[in-house]
Amino acid sequence: MKARVTGARATAHSGSPEFVIVGPDQPPLKPNETRSFEAAVRGLTRRAGARIEVEPASLLTQAAPTALPPPDDGTPTVVLFIGSLVILGILLVYYNLPSVRAARRERAAQRAAQLAEQARQQAEALKRQEEAAQKLLEVYTSAPDLPTLNANVSGVILQRGENCCFIEPNVGHIVTSKRTRYVGGSQGISFRIARGVYYRVGAYSGQPITETSEAVGDMGILYVTDQRVIFAGGREVTTVPVKKVADVRIAGNDVVVLSENRKTPFIMRSPTKYGSVVAAAAIRRVADDAVGSPHASLVPPAGAKQGAA
Repeated sequence: MKARVTGARATAHSGSPEFVIVGPDQPPLKPNETRSFEAAVRGLTRRAGARIEVEPASLLTQAAPTALPPPDDGTPTVVLFIGSLVILGILLVYYNLPSVRAARRERAAQRAAQLAEQARQQAEALKRQEEAAQKLLEVYTSAPDLPTLNANVSGVILQRGENCCFIEPNVGHIVTSKRTRYVGGSQGISFRIARGVYYRVGAYSGQPITETSEAVGDMGILYVTDQRVIFAGGREVTTVPVKKVADVRIAGNDVVVLSENRKTPFIMRSPTKYGSVVAAAAIRRVADDAVGSPHASLVPPAGAKQGAA
């Protein structure tokens, strides 16, 4: 609100609002001078002929006009849509150019040739592995003398007179664990003896269920000597004397060694299926030589893994 007084003009301030005081013989305020509205009014009313009129501030002060945004007629949206259509058309034209289509066909042919070359190389590698495994099987099953690989043994100390005849790296030691849980429920009634103390009469009926799981416990190197089957891993070294070997079985890439006075089988996982076959043949050969048995061909029995577990 602002106050108007007829007569001479003067200005005063009262807090945030600005007031204009006009009266007879009213001296104007000096720059940066503050005078309360009540004091100015009392001074003016004491003078003769003073009349005070209070009007809304909007009538005495003209506010700056607020600039309104121009109305949106949709022109930018239309321009953006037309530009998108133009770009899409250019891309379609470029995609269907004869030279571009020929380049795409050439790249597809190159990819097909690369895939065919990779498949051929993999087939050749498998064939070489099979041929090498076949030769090693002949050595461990029918050769009179086994190879000596003591110079390549590392991480294991061989005993005096012990000869290593087979080495395979990147072999996993499979650890078998069993977990038993009970499935069932209980039934009965409870009697309250004291506050917070109850006595329950009933019975529990449940059936134990044993679950067996296998996991790779360690990674290392498999050594087969004329005295021991050795697994040298990063955390452990496990050995089985060849005279204690009762049977050797194959289950996929796993070599299962059953030994006397051992409840759990000694399972080693070869990185290739041919490696497991050759490793099993080497173990069978040294075990037969230790007990003086004739060499027998190794045939993977059906369900060997299930029987070993």
